[in-house]
Amino acid sequence: MNLDEVFIPYLLELFSVYLGDMDYSVQDAQDKGSDFFVEWLSDFVGGDLGPDFEEYEEEVQEERSPDQEALMILEAFLESEDDSWIDEFWSVLLLAHRGAPRNRVAEFHAAYVVRWQDGKVFTYVCTVPPNLVSPRGLLSDFLVTKVAHVSSSQFHDMISERSLDTLHDVQQTPMPKESLQYVLDLASAEIKKEKDFTRRVELESAVHLLRSLALPRVPPSAEKAARRSMSTQNYGRGRWDVLSMDPQEDD
Repeated sequence: MNLDEVFIPYLLELFSVYLGDMDYSVQDAQDKGSDFFVEWLSDFVGGDLGPDFEEYEEEVQEERSPDQEALMILEAFLESEDDSWIDEFWSVLLLAHRGAPRNRVAEFHAAYVVRWQDGKVFTYVCTVPPNLVSPRGLLSDFLVTKVAHVSSSQFHDMISERSLDTLHDVQQTPMPKESLQYVLDLASAEIKKEKDFTRRVELESAVHLLRSLALPRVPPSAEKAARRSMSTQNYGRGRWDVLSMDPQEDD
C-alpha cells in the first residue's frame, strides 16, 4: 500500500487535531517532541477520549473519510514496542503545518550532474514553475522539501531503469572541466571591466554561483574530515562520503 496516498494524509489530519486540542503551534509541537504526539495518538485511537475528542474524531472522519486500512496501520504502529516509527513521518508533519515563509521563495530547482572520465556529462534538473504552484507563487518549506524528495526518487528510478552506461552512450559532445573553467574565466575577465561597483558585485556573485554548481570544490577541512571518517571496510562496493557545498563558503 502507498503510505503517501493513504496513511500520511490521515496522519496529517490527526496532527492538525492534535495541535488544536493541545493549543500548540508547530514550534510548540516540535519543542515537545514526537513522543508527546505518539502518546496523544494512543489515547485518541484507544477511545478513552471524552466528548471533545470524539467530536474531533467525527470531524476528521467526515472531512477526510480515511481508508480503514490507514487506521489499521496506525494501530499496528502504536501496538509495537518501538516508538521510533514516528521518526519517518515527524518532519513531514511539522513541515506540512508550518506557515508560509516570511521571505517568499521565487523559484526552486534540484540539479544532478554526472561526469564521466572521458568528459561526457549528463544533467538532470527538476523544477517547479512558480505559476503552477497553488496558492500562486507560494513555495513553502513543505513543498520545497517535497520537490527535493520527488526529484531524488525520480533520479534514482532513472538510474535503476536505464543505468549509467546507457546515459553515457546517449551523450554527444564531451564537456571537459577545462572548458567550463575557460568560460568562467572569460566571464570573470569581462566583469572586471564593469565600472559600476554594485553591478560588478552582482556579476561576480553570479559567476561564483555558476562555479559552485558546475565546478564544485571541496573545502580542505571538509575533505580532511571525510577521509578520517571513511570506513576501512568497503565490502567490494567502494568507499564514499557525501559533502555538501556551501556557495557562500570561500574556495
